[in-house]
Amino acid sequence: MPFWIDLRITPVRNDDGVVTHYVGISSDVTDLIEMRQELLQNERRLRLSQEYAGIGTWDWEISTGNLFWSAEIARMLGFTQDFRAATYESFRQAVHPEDREAFEDAIAECLKTGNRYVKEFRCIRADGTVIWLLGAGNVTYDASGRPDHLLGIGQDITERKQRETEILRQQQFQKVLADSAADFVSVGAEELDTAIRTTLKRIGEFFEVDRSNIVLVSPDGLTATHTHEWRREGVVSIRDVVQQFPVHNAPWYKAQLVDRRLPIHIPDVEQLPPEASHEQRLLRQSGIRAALTVPLLGTERVRGFLSLDLQQPFTWSETQIEGLRIIAKVIADYLERLDDYGNLMQLKAESDAARQQSEAANRAKSEFLSSMSHELRTPLNSLLILSKLLADNPQGNLNDKQTEFARTIH
Repeated sequence: MPFWIDLRITPVRNDDGVVTHYVGISSDVTDLIEMRQELLQNERRLRLSQEYAGIGTWDWEISTGNLFWSAEIARMLGFTQDFRAATYESFRQAVHPEDREAFEDAIAECLKTGNRYVKEFRCIRADGTVIWLLGAGNVTYDASGRPDHLLGIGQDITERKQRETEILRQQQFQKVLADSAADFVSVGAEELDTAIRTTLKRIGEFFEVDRSNIVLVSPDGLTATHTHEWRREGVVSIRDVVQQFPVHNAPWYKAQLVDRRLPIHIPDVEQLPPEASHEQRLLRQSGIRAALTVPLLGTERVRGFLSLDLQQPFTWSETQIEGLRIIAKVIADYLERLDDYGNLMQLKAESDAARQQSEAANRAKSEFLSSMSHELRTPLNSLLILSKLLADNPQGNLNDKQTEFARTIH
């Protein structure tokens, strides 16, 4: 069967320096070659398994400060130079400043107690992006019992942390939506202003924007008025910019929000298309760099807009856009119900007014008849008294026919 040999040949020269013959030594190195190949194969398997699992290893030589880290750790951190030339300090500097103290405390506790450490922390890659690592490890000791190495692993858990964050954000948004809906369930027209302001504050803080706004469109669709605004501390108000603003003066906005009834997502005002040049100028004047605006959709018309804005570029996710549309629908539905309620109340008020007018007329008629009856009866009282006296005929001066007439009058 094939085997490996290590052959070494040396020339033998005479006194004149001429090669006279060769001496060779051969050794069977099959086992050594196979061990080396197996070692390389194991190293490849370890490297691939670390890569697939997102796990790297590191070994800190405490006395020298030198740090060995595997290729996967170097890849996670985005290092392009020879990763074997690393030091503990270079790794420590890669830890996010906000997490560095907690990371160092965990390492110090491990060195002090000998207990295994497990810590989640953020690192800043060489390109400036932030990742999450799960670090775990423990200390080893030399013959004298002093710590000599700290061995550890690092696993990229960025995707997991992003999913956790997204789940948490969804739960928080569900609460924002529930609270906002509750604000409008039983609120009366006189409490509308407070309900809208509370909702704008809630969504402004949740979406971490500079301003959240409500703009209402007139029933004829011709003008728009900025009615409500929440703004972060230190951010100037822009309410006066849109007051009885002619809708046709913002044709690009009108086409998207009113005609097509679609949201407008502007990650960067400077990247707006040429046809939105008028809107771009207005947004620049207001100091807005990014904006998200969704229509308040009624049954028959667009009742207004709910918008968020920032003073720096920002891209909203589809989930965030859909979330704002849901809140806008809650507000629009309430405004629609308020209009229906207002119409009913107007009809009821008109009916009540007509009923009150009819009752007042009936009372006036009754009072008039009563007064007239009294006035008519008052001058006849004396005639009645006189006719009674005549009918009694106390002097006997009346004949029978005259007495009968007197009794008829009475």
